[in-house]
Amino acid sequence: MAVPERVPGVTGVAAMGPGPLNAFALRGDGRVLGWGINLTDVLGDRDGTRLTTIDGVRGVVDVASAGGAVVAATADGRVCAWGGNAHGLLGVEPRGGQSGRPVLVRGLTDVVQVAGGSDVAYALGRDGTVRAWGRGASGALGDGDRSDHTSARPVRVDGLPAIRRIAAHGLTGYAIDTSGGLWAWGSGLPLGDHAPRTGRPVRVPLPGPALDVSGHHAIVGAK
Repeated sequence: MAVPERVPGVTGVAAMGPGPLNAFALRGDGRVLGWGINLTDVLGDRDGTRLTTIDGVRGVVDVASAGGAVVAATADGRVCAWGGNAHGLLGVEPRGGQSGRPVLVRGLTDVVQVAGGSDVAYALGRDGTVRAWGRGASGALGDGDRSDHTSARPVRVDGLPAIRRIAAHGLTGYAIDTSGGLWAWGSGLPLGDHAPRTGRPVRVPLPGPALDVSGHHAIVGAK
């Protein structure tokens, strides 16, 4: 498709949570719409690829695709997840299976933002702390372990100052601190040589303060 086309039936969008084979739109009224391929029930307990409202969750303030699952932060600071649980993204043990209805991820409170990579998810707390769960290969959980392990229990990403924004891509997590410093951990591939491959957060050298970051790039302010 060379020219963007409007998606029929999607209105009042406040934010987007694109996935590898599907997409999710957060409406201003706190509902989540999804469409695309319904692998691992990320579009709910339905067949087909039609636009649908995700049942079982309301008051959503942020949404992100984490590969085989979707995570959403709600206005009361909680996090829900739905889809596949192969890497513990639903926050429940034993790992495996899937759920088309959102389930509460325990151990997370006062969350203001979520981000998702390749079967790993991150939550930013109002206090500036970051927690991760899911697949920890290449150090994506920020716990210092670069082996291909998983955690269904959210663990704190240690070594970070107070954070104001997070992002993720693949097996890399990113965070911007309150002073504009950019931090990265995991595989580091999207930022090339500027992001270290490490299981612990390391500050990425930039010519100025980071204003925003996504899974593919960072926006830096002029000196």
